Amino acid sequence: MNEQIGDRIKRLRQNKGWSLRELESRSKINYSVLSRIESGKRPLSDSEIILLANLFEVSPNNLLGIASDVSGNEDLSEYQKTVLKWFEEKEHLWFKNKPEDLHDFLERAEIMYETEQRILKRKKDSEGS
Repeated sequence: MNEQIGDRIKRLRQNKGWSLRELESRSKINYSVLSRIESGKRPLSDSEIILLANLFEVSPNNLLGIASDVSGNEDLSEYQKTVLKWFEEKEHLWFKNKPEDLHDFLERAEIMYETEQRILKRKKDSEGS
């Protein structure tokens, strides 16, 4: 699915249960500006990207629909890169500041990742039955 930025912002807003007026109140971005952003008629400024990403608790890359680049973490295993990418794509799990000890953090994140993978596999298996 190739979701546009405006559609993504609308989805994130609706996931929070916020009206456009509520987002206006929280972000201090004018209602008509937000409406134009959601409809794809106005691009986001850099400061708006950061502000909205923080409000929605997602990374700026996630807000923009940009895949995370975990290739810069050369000391991570491929599995750890997969877990980190999964974690960064989770809207409600995004961390705003990188943990000091990324490896220690990833050990904990791996448990969450593996748990979700097992749940998804069980769900898929039960649907196929």
